[in-house]
Amino acid sequence: MVSIEARVMELLSRGFPCMLVLLPTDGFLILHAGKEQCLLGKNLTVLVGPCKLTSPSQQWQWTEQRKLRLRQVDPKVDRCLATVNTTRRQFRNLALQECAQAPRWECEDELPGSLGVAHPRMFLKKWGYLAVVTAETKYHDSWLKYELGERGEPVKLSLCSTQGETSRRTGQ
Repeated sequence: MVSIEARVMELLSRGFPCMLVLLPTDGFLILHAGKEQCLLGKNLTVLVGPCKLTSPSQQWQWTEQRKLRLRQVDPKVDRCLATVNTTRRQFRNLALQECAQAPRWECEDELPGSLGVAHPRMFLKKWGYLAVVTAETKYHDSWLKYELGERGEPVKLSLCSTQGETSRRTGQ
């Protein structure tokens, strides 16, 4: 049996154009558990829309500082999930900004599946096609990590099951 790499090289050597789809290996999607939609970074705005496992605009990574970085093709671009101050104190819109200026994110033990900004304490929520944070805990949203498993199949996991996680209750 001929490997995929060998077949691609053979086609390229014969002048056939080939399009390769590279699947991300070190990023994950942030999935709204109820609506099955994902966070996506578009320009500097953060929206909620259909999940696409191969879309760079939906690939996130935890940083060592507990920030959520948008994985980009260009390594010079360093954008993280951040909040935007608004005139309303009850909620804030989300945006992308330089990671050095972005807040830390925490998982909440007492609200399973919730993700929040460390300071001030606010929780990630889907609001139409927008992603916002709100101080309201009564109707919190649940979020999951959505990624490709070892066999290339889509899997849903706890969003905070990585080394970048932290727990508000335990502080670990």
